[in-house]
Amino acid sequence: MKLSEKDILKLDFLLDKMIDTDWLVTADDLHNSNFYSDKMSNKEMVDDFKYLLNVFDSTNSGTTNYEEDNTHVRPNERTIVFHRNGGFKEYFLTLKQKELDNTIEIKKETERQNLKDNIDKLKLEELNYKQTIRGLEEELKISNLLKNYWWLIASAIAVGVAIGEYLI
Repeated sequence: MKLSEKDILKLDFLLDKMIDTDWLVTADDLHNSNFYSDKMSNKEMVDDFKYLLNVFDSTNSGTTNYEEDNTHVRPNERTIVFHRNGGFKEYFLTLKQKELDNTIEIKKETERQNLKDNIDKLKLEELNYKQTIRGLEEELKISNLLKNYWWLIASAIAVGVAIGEYLI
């Protein structure tokens, strides 16, 4: 539910009026307190008031009636507690804070996952580099063996050829 600052002021006004009078409030109370301009049609006022009643329903902070000629909200057992806890302004500030906390938590979790993915990618790259290094080390060992023992290898080949010639 996205409410404007003016909506919250209207809701808190209605809540205060219910607490002060311990009686029901209607769209006329908002009109008489200049929350609704004289330029607004009756239908616009009633529609806006019904929208506000939906908020009272969703917070269970008043008992609502949507009858066509008798649209109102009156106090219930939660009204006084809701009012003492800061009313609609505090309620929506708390909701907004929870939304911010959730958004921050989601961003943190996303960042954590991205970091884990990057770490996994770097570990895989490290493994590939280590395998490449091992392969190069093996090639280097073979080349060093050939370089250092070429004479032995050549001698063994020569002896092998000589034995082969002698046997034939």
